[in-house]
Amino acid sequence: MTKLDRSVSSPFGEDAIARDAAFLFGGELPPEVAKRIHTECLRELDRLARAETVVFVIGSYAERKKGRVEAVRDRLSSRSGAEAFLLDEIDPDVDVWEYVKFRVYLARCHYVVGVFEDNDGGHELEIGEADLSTTFVLERDYREASIDDDVEFEKYDAMLATLFDLLDRRGHLSCWTTEAELAEETRRLGARLGNATPP
Repeated sequence: MTKLDRSVSSPFGEDAIARDAAFLFGGELPPEVAKRIHTECLRELDRLARAETVVFVIGSYAERKKGRVEAVRDRLSSRSGAEAFLLDEIDPDVDVWEYVKFRVYLARCHYVVGVFEDNDGGHELEIGEADLSTTFVLERDYREASIDDDVEFEKYDAMLATLFDLLDRRGHLSCWTTEAELAEETRRLGARLGNATPP
């Protein structure tokens, strides 16, 4: 197996998840480990398996920032047939298999939506794993808060700025400065994803 299982027949089934987890762990997965992973995932997997559109929302879990990430999740989930989720909703008390959990769920979503306010946090690495053709970013814009672009430069490093430029050229980047603007950009994005056919 050279890539994660994206089987159309049952990507949320125990066998598919066990195969993906085994691949990510670098070999065969002991049955008890595979069972635990599936058990811990089951509640969220059942919810996501019933959805027409599954959106993986990534962003900083730092104080205050996480509230905005959760608000984006809630707004994207408010559309009929759509389910958005955060990684820490799944087995939140155990982080031993955090990367495997991330990859297993990444393989089972239709879209990734990043809420970016700066470089700090694992979401900068996570977006590097995502398929950019189905990834969208809501970027906090600091340029109006500064005489020049110094604040913007300090918040986003060159690699992330380059990624944002690429997403912008694809029409996958939206900017916001206030929470009201974030809410409006999220509404627009939700409508856009709702009108698209999930890949």
